[in-house]
Amino acid sequence: MTEEKKQHSEGSLTRMLQERYKLPEWACFPQVRNQTGYGHKIRTADAIAMNLYPSKGLELHGFEIKVARSDWLNELKDPQKCDDMMKHCNRWWV
Repeated sequence: MTEEKKQHSEGSLTRMLQERYKLPEWACFPQVRNQTGYGHKIRTADAIAMNLYPSKGLELHGFEIKVARSDWLNELKDPQKCDDMMKHCNRWWV
C-alpha cells in the first residue's frame, strides 16, 4: 500500500496557520512587513500570529514558509535575512 504525498502551496499552509492561530486567543496575519515605507530594506514574514491573552504572555510568533527545496536551499545560504523580522518575535518558525 503506497501513501500519496500531497504537495502544499504557501497559500494552503498559510490557511492552516490561520486555522491553528485563530480568534479569540490569536490574531494571525499573512505577509507582514518589518516596517512601513519603501526607503529601507523591506523584509516580509509569511505570517505573524499574536497571542491576545495577557495571561499567556501576548507572544508573537513569526513564520517563514518554504514549499520548494530550492527556496529552502536559498534560505540556508543567507540565514540572517530573517533577522529583521525575527527580532520582533518571541518565536520564529521555518
